[in-house]
Amino acid sequence: MRTPVLSIIFFLNWIIDALKAPKNVKVIPQILKYCDLMMSQLEFLQFFIEDLISLRMLQTGNFSLTYEPFDVVSVLKQICSIFRPQVNAKCL
Repeated sequence: MRTPVLSIIFFLNWIIDALKAPKNVKVIPQILKYCDLMMSQLEFLQFFIEDLISLRMLQTGNFSLTYEPFDVVSVLKQICSIFRPQVNAKCL
């Protein structure tokens, strides 16, 4: 649960700093990109909470499991996009 929360904090801090900077027009595309990343992290957090609720239902016997296909490449791309800014910030 820490990962989505920490990445959202990182992106929000970056956006706040960028908006405080003079001539912030140049960073608007990055701000929009980070907002998209934060939205995906919030969606992940929502799914995580729903999974916790489902786990509790499973423990009480009030749950049925269904299998669904998913796109592994899409998931890996999303993970890379989430951590790329943090890696770039550490490498500078």
